[in-house]
Amino acid sequence: MFELELDKMRNQYETLQRGQQQAADETIDELMERLRELARRQEREAERQRRRARGQQSTQGGGGGQRALAEEAEEAARRLERLAREQNSPQMMDAARRLQEAADAMRRAAANDDNLGFSEAGTALDRLREVQERLGSEQRGRLERDIQEQLQRANRLADQQREMQGEVAEFPGLPDEDRAPALRSMLEQKTAMEEEVADLERSIDSTSAEFRRDERDASRELQEAAASIRDNKLKEKIRYSRGLVRSRPGETANAFESEIGGDIEELAEMLEEAAAAVGRSEGDRMAQAAEQTRDLIRSLESLDHRMWQEGQEGQEAQPGEGQEGQQGQQAQQGQSGQEGGQQGQQGGQPGQGDNPSAQPGGVDGQPGGGNSYGGVLGGYGWGDRRPGTTVWEPGDIRQWSREYTQRAGEMEGLRRLLNEEQFEVGDLDAIIQQMRELDDLRRYQDPEAIAKLQAFVLEELKRFEYRLRREITEENEELFLAGNEEMPDSFRDLVEEYFRSLSEDD
Repeated sequence: MFELELDKMRNQYETLQRGQQQAADETIDELMERLRELARRQEREAERQRRRARGQQSTQGGGGGQRALAEEAEEAARRLERLAREQNSPQMMDAARRLQEAADAMRRAAANDDNLGFSEAGTALDRLREVQERLGSEQRGRLERDIQEQLQRANRLADQQREMQGEVAEFPGLPDEDRAPALRSMLEQKTAMEEEVADLERSIDSTSAEFRRDERDASRELQEAAASIRDNKLKEKIRYSRGLVRSRPGETANAFESEIGGDIEELAEMLEEAAAAVGRSEGDRMAQAAEQTRDLIRSLESLDHRMWQEGQEGQEAQPGEGQEGQQGQQAQQGQSGQEGGQQGQQGGQPGQGDNPSAQPGGVDGQPGGGNSYGGVLGGYGWGDRRPGTTVWEPGDIRQWSREYTQRAGEMEGLRRLLNEEQFEVGDLDAIIQQMRELDDLRRYQDPEAIAKLQAFVLEELKRFEYRLRREITEENEELFLAGNEEMPDSFRDLVEEYFRSLSEDD
């Protein structure tokens, strides 16, 4: 009886602890959903900021959306900071600081409509994603913790059942005066065990559903563990065994207890398999492809931003019209070494060599001065600029070309991975084809064409990522159905015998 009371006290304490932990877990889940929504909205704000920086969108009232997002991010940061203190978690406290940094970057972005504002909007988005990753790590740690707790409960049930088997086996030989208290103790233990199995089943189902999207393998193993409780009729067996101990002690009751013990051990083994499966889904090839696509988008957005920002800086650094401008252009042309080039030409007009696309007179046919291309790329035409805003140096152009070549190679690897998964990649082929245009140095003669190629690649790649993630989501939304209600034959025979014995006693 003392051990029974001890078990009750322990269960009450564990229930209280689980309730407190569940409240913290729900807060993290709610914050994760809010962060996902904030990140989606911040992506849109960053795109608007990019358009404003390029003069493609009116700046009137442009900062209102960023300021609203900043307020929401600050509120989420305060909630996360409170939770970090309650949980005494340095990791969550660091995540709260990064979330506040995101809010600060949003406010700076709202105050600037130029490239600085676009850069700050991108910084805010990066910080939001970092916080998502940190809270995602907290969730994965929670999965491991929850499964280990469920495994401990199953092992404890197995220990209790082994003791119960011994008590049931010894019960027929007890003196008459000891039989009543022993029977009462066994019945109380069985009631507690049935309640514990029911609560454990609910806990396993809940964990399986919670991590179905992010930990598919572990979730599937948990689903099977919960289904084993239903398929084996474990709760019902424990309940019916109460009557067998009272009315038919001996061989029948012993066989029933042995079957209950085997079912509990099977449950524990399945939970061990679920624990081993945690983290395996991180290698899921479709999810891996989605993350690679997201990384490519970030990388291309960063490259796009750097190109145009450095191009504008190059324009500011260009010498003005007159003798200094002519000398600077003549020096650039002299470095090209292009055979047949006309170097030092009066007015800064670039010479024409073997490149048939080189046009005298610079942009719009205007000779010399600030309207000419910035220089000559040996064998590939003139250094380029976006009229009125952008100048790219020859060395910069070669760097951009190398980076686009590398990104195109990463897309090729992504396409191979998805081909192995029988995922349709026709639209990705079109993106790769356009990417190959961006690693061609001759393309940089026309900055407007480069801008259009960049816009096409980014927009289409984002659409492709959306389709890829939608495919993953649909796969994860398969129904986790409970086991059928069919009663196992071995169990049916024992139950029928149990009810026959009850009718005979009546």
